[in-house]
Amino acid sequence: MPRAYVRKSVLLVALIFTNSFLDVLGIATLIPLLVLLLEPDAIEKNGWLSELYTFVSPESYAYFVAILCGTVFLVIVAKNIFSLLISRTQARFTFNLLEYFTFRAFQIFQLKDFLYFKKVNSATIVHRVRQVPLWLTSNVTTPMINLLSEAMILTIILIGILSYNYLVIVLISVTVVPVFIGFYRFAKKKIQHYGKVIGEIAPKMEKVLYHSIFGYVDVKINDTTDLFYNQYQGHTKEFTTAHKRLFIFNLIPTKIIEVSMALTVIVIVIYGTFLLEDTSGLVTLLAVFGIAAFRLIPSLNRMIQAIMRIRGGQHFLKMAEEVFLESDHIGDESSQVTLQFENRILLSNVSFQYPNSQEVALKDVTFEIGKGEAIGIVGRSGSGKTTLMNIFLRFLKEDSGMVMVDDTSLTDHHVRSWRNYIGYVQQDVYLLDGTIAENIAFGVHREEIDQNRLEEAIKMASLDDMVEELPNGLQSHVGERGTKFSGGQKQRIGIARALYWGAQILLFDEATSALDSQTEGEITESIRRLSENNLTIVVIAHRITSLKYCSRIVKLEKGAIVGIHSYDELLEKEISKEKVE
Repeated sequence: MPRAYVRKSVLLVALIFTNSFLDVLGIATLIPLLVLLLEPDAIEKNGWLSELYTFVSPESYAYFVAILCGTVFLVIVAKNIFSLLISRTQARFTFNLLEYFTFRAFQIFQLKDFLYFKKVNSATIVHRVRQVPLWLTSNVTTPMINLLSEAMILTIILIGILSYNYLVIVLISVTVVPVFIGFYRFAKKKIQHYGKVIGEIAPKMEKVLYHSIFGYVDVKINDTTDLFYNQYQGHTKEFTTAHKRLFIFNLIPTKIIEVSMALTVIVIVIYGTFLLEDTSGLVTLLAVFGIAAFRLIPSLNRMIQAIMRIRGGQHFLKMAEEVFLESDHIGDESSQVTLQFENRILLSNVSFQYPNSQEVALKDVTFEIGKGEAIGIVGRSGSGKTTLMNIFLRFLKEDSGMVMVDDTSLTDHHVRSWRNYIGYVQQDVYLLDGTIAENIAFGVHREEIDQNRLEEAIKMASLDDMVEELPNGLQSHVGERGTKFSGGQKQRIGIARALYWGAQILLFDEATSALDSQTEGEITESIRRLSENNLTIVVIAHRITSLKYCSRIVKLEKGAIVGIHSYDELLEKEISKEKVE
């Protein structure tokens, strides 16, 4: 928890203590009134009541009762107004803390490295960003505040009862406390278990939902709807069963408290009837206990429910610790330095091996790219093309060797500056469910989009003809994940996005592999035109025909360079190879 919230929590505790004191004071003001009503001669018998009567000096007994009634009413009104103000402060603290936790979780996951996102399911990440902070706040933070508040009230009430008659405390200790301890010991493991079930099942439900939505076409074509139905139904059943049992456990304390309090009253009556010679004070004792119980019952109920919720939230607390404490992948943004790119990019003996992998993904890769040059990288699946691209993007860092930009070796301190030079167009361009303009100016508010840069990017990406044909032009919606546009159109939007941000280096990662031959030719022609604008272009492709405008083509096999050729040389080699085969 940040220091600012620690200071606020101290203030909140002080306010809760004040509220607890006023809460008990509201109950305490009822006692003199109750004593007077039950024992009309109490003023003569009771020393402190006699002193109070003398201090007030009323005209008559009736006026004294009226003054006490008015005092009780004013105290209760003031106490409840103050309680509402404190509840508002508590709500602000709790939800501001929720806002902090949620944003912090989002920030931490955004700063995780590439390999983390490769190994962790997206549904799990979404669950931890959205649900874990919510459960942490509602099942740990809020119950702890409530537990503290009710514990203070309970302590003050018990001290007050003790000063009046210690016997009541003894009876409560004998009748109520053992029942609560027994219930807690019985229930704590079960509650923790159900909380863990809820925490583990929720992301599984989201995972099935994600698969059925994003895999809609395959689900329908392969007729696997029942499979997803059954998976979701099974998870939902476990989820709701755990919630139902937690719900029942939350009801049990109320019933236990009522039974325990009834038992206490019975014990008091039996004690007074059989063991006290003068039972005139028994009614008053019962009345005092009744007033105290009026506040003790909800207080005890809230305390045990708070303890149960905290116990049930232990799983989410562990998950929150994983999110907020294990943040070793977070970089220091303040340490970034500016990088200049004027002449060349050099990969020198670059090697890389994925964690827990037995094979080397890249081995001693060395080649140079001049500024304004178009380079192709070709190879079969698994040859290291994507790994090499991710090293260019600095999502991965070479195990040995180095990447040089002019005379500077790329380090973690250059990442932001390096990426400012880069525009990345992947095979499946991610599109927002927004307009074309919003997708090109990715991450910019609609009203802040630079129209001149937008028009220039559209023109350079050869997207202007398509935009002109659309009824709403740049304000046309692309649909979720670009469902309203073809693969070639999405590729052009991806190119325009890179150009909008002023990229000087364009990286194409299998950008045409999913396109038909005609569309592939059109996109390849667009790349050729871009190469005439002094842009540095790196094209990763599976098909050689996508690289016809590249000045050199690097061929990879099993992570190593097996040759650097011109397009014509490589095409001739491939044709000769096919003839031999």
